[in-house]
Amino acid sequence: MTAFADAAPLYAAQGAVPIPCGGEAGKQPLIPWGKLKGAPSAACLETWGRKFPHANVGIVTGPSRLTVVDVDDADLAEEIESRCGHTPLVTRTPRGGLHFWYRGSGERSLVGLEGRKIDVRGIGGFVVAPPSRRPDGAKYTIERGCLEDLARLPQVLPGILPLSEGRGPVDGSMRPAGAPGLTPQGARNNHLFRALLLEAPRCRSLEELEFVARKLNNVICDPPLSPSEVEKIARSAWRYQVEGRNWVGGDGVIALPRGITDRLWDKCDAMVLMLRLQADHFGIRERFAVSPRAMAAAGVIPGWGEKRYRSARARLLERGCLVEAHHGGRGERDPSLFAFGRPGL
Repeated sequence: MTAFADAAPLYAAQGAVPIPCGGEAGKQPLIPWGKLKGAPSAACLETWGRKFPHANVGIVTGPSRLTVVDVDDADLAEEIESRCGHTPLVTRTPRGGLHFWYRGSGERSLVGLEGRKIDVRGIGGFVVAPPSRRPDGAKYTIERGCLEDLARLPQVLPGILPLSEGRGPVDGSMRPAGAPGLTPQGARNNHLFRALLLEAPRCRSLEELEFVARKLNNVICDPPLSPSEVEKIARSAWRYQVEGRNWVGGDGVIALPRGITDRLWDKCDAMVLMLRLQADHFGIRERFAVSPRAMAAAGVIPGWGEKRYRSARARLLERGCLVEAHHGGRGERDPSLFAFGRPGL
């Protein structure tokens, strides 16, 4: 098996968009990738694996909602994390450089940040990922973390990296995005509150979290919330942190609303799948694929086969825990997408 055939389904299961790479240095895209908007289907990944048997795996960062800071000099690692924020996932390149992985917030790709050997792979970019290797055998490896961390990456601290001009939604959807943020009215409070829960463990005081809140407000809210509302949300997030109730920013607790659990007590498999989907997608993306074939191939839930995933997904749809947000099937790159149902339904 090749790096691409082995790893691509695992990356796709975490919401990333993998592509086959090769060429003299092992990092040239082997398929047209500029218009990809979401993870290719399992059948498409299998086709690419057969067509390019020696391919490495690349990740298209924009539609994956990822921003990767590429540093050639490992001595800059401490500086990068002090400025951009800590991330649980860091990978090492064959030449000893480091890739710092973050949740994308509209950052654009660029070469030579501040005239230094620091590149950014965001909208319009891609990055070669483990377990790829160069033709000489040198490997891309995981320095810290694991692939599952892709579902719980923090955003780059606001104001550090340049954003894409006239940026649209980074998940590839068609919803127009106005300046300066991505979250429209009706969702701003919840989005900012969850973002602050992720940032709270790295802040030393309420004042520091309020500073981060003001920056995030200008980046992710469209239009920005009022200063008094931002301070109120920051105080609430800080209270969760100091009282030990910050499940989002800590090791993570998966919580299902009572309305969901009441509907699933007699369907254990559906309950397990719902917990898995909550862990991977809740608060991270509004729409997501639930492909039985791809999840079985990736071993998302150990021991589950395609039929078991399909049955559990059917129960979640039947009982309103999931809704189909987009009916796919118009091509191998057009998967069906789902969203969480409302607990009170």
